[in-house]
Amino acid sequence: MHRPVMVNEVVRNLNLEKGGVYIDCTLGTGGHSLEIMKNTNGILIGMDLDLEQVKIARDRINGKEGRFFPVVANYRYLNKLIKVKVNGILIDSGLSSYQLEDKGRGFSFRSNGPLDMRFSHSGMTAKEVIEKKSTEELASILRNYGNLRSAFGIAKIIKKADPEDVESLVHLLRRTFRKEKAHKEIAKVFQALRIYVNKELDNLSEVMNAAYSILSPGGRLVIIIYHSGEGKVVVKRARELGIKFVYKKSLKPTKEEFMENPRSRSARLRVFEK
Repeated sequence: MHRPVMVNEVVRNLNLEKGGVYIDCTLGTGGHSLEIMKNTNGILIGMDLDLEQVKIARDRINGKEGRFFPVVANYRYLNKLIKVKVNGILIDSGLSSYQLEDKGRGFSFRSNGPLDMRFSHSGMTAKEVIEKKSTEELASILRNYGNLRSAFGIAKIIKKADPEDVESLVHLLRRTFRKEKAHKEIAKVFQALRIYVNKELDNLSEVMNAAYSILSPGGRLVIIIYHSGEGKVVVKRARELGIKFVYKKSLKPTKEEFMENPRSRSARLRVFEK
């Protein structure tokens, strides 16, 4: 299993206490949860939409019966599912290595697979978004969630080609973008489609409301974000809630962590306290 992103900062900033109650809203395969469990004898609730990942996490954190409770659910409904006050909440908005390496989901443009990109099995796939949205709507998705400058032109090209799978979309985009910029621009297209398909920014905004309502006074909310759109949502909602910024600016991975875990390059950690 890959090392979880910024795990030392996560554990440190959750202010783990003996007997506390904590929630990992993005359980994934259990990397962060495993480290949290090692540093407290309290209770941890692990939440994820992806059933397969929850199964892996449950097996990794076995032997912790009575302290670890995995739940398959969308974290935006956190306060409807959890009816007790908690001491700390973690949200990691990135994709896990398991998801990136799953060729059946189409999250990564490095290997072929269906244009799905859903975390669960409900809602529109990325292919259905391309087929059913107008050129103007698709351009708006690419612009708002991928920060693509020539969004309308790219949307027009994608709509006309109507790619069948990841490979055909990547091939199309490699012909569209300049060679030296192709890798980053293709990543932005995939990011934009994934965020829209999974309503990620809406969910992130809603989970902050939910998290605030169940945090105990002095409880910590730790959020790992990966791009400017997420950062704007998190900061805006935090100010509206009146929750304390533990640090004025987000924390970046150390040079040592980046060398050990290149996936952490774009990660930024925000810490709030009720």
